[in-house]
Amino acid sequence: MKARLTYQEVMAYIQEQEKEKEKQRLAKNQQKIAGISEKVQEIRNTKIRQSKYMRYREARAYYCLGMNTIQRLAKEAGATIRIGRIVMIDTEILNKYIDSFRDA
Repeated sequence: MKARLTYQEVMAYIQEQEKEKEKQRLAKNQQKIAGISEKVQEIRNTKIRQSKYMRYREARAYYCLGMNTIQRLAKEAGATIRIGRIVMIDTEILNKYIDSFRDA
C-alpha cells in the first residue's frame, strides 16, 4: 500500500527543490561574474599607448570596442599589417576610416 504524502511534506519538497535551483542559479551567476572580472582586469592591465601601430588588444581598449568590431573595422579600412603571426593596426588609417562615419 502506497503511503500518502501530507501537504507539509509536499511543500517541504517543493521548497527544497526551489532552494537547489536557486543555488545552481547563483553558482552560474558567480561564474559569469568571475569571467567578466577577468575581462575587466585584462583591459585594465592593457597598456594603452598612442602610437602609429597597435595590436588588436590595445586597440580594443583604446577605442572601447569589442574584439570582433575592431578586427572588422581594421580590415575594412585596410589598416592591418601582418608581421609573421602578429597583426598590427595602423591607427592613422583606422582613425580616418572611423571619422568617415561622422555625421556632417
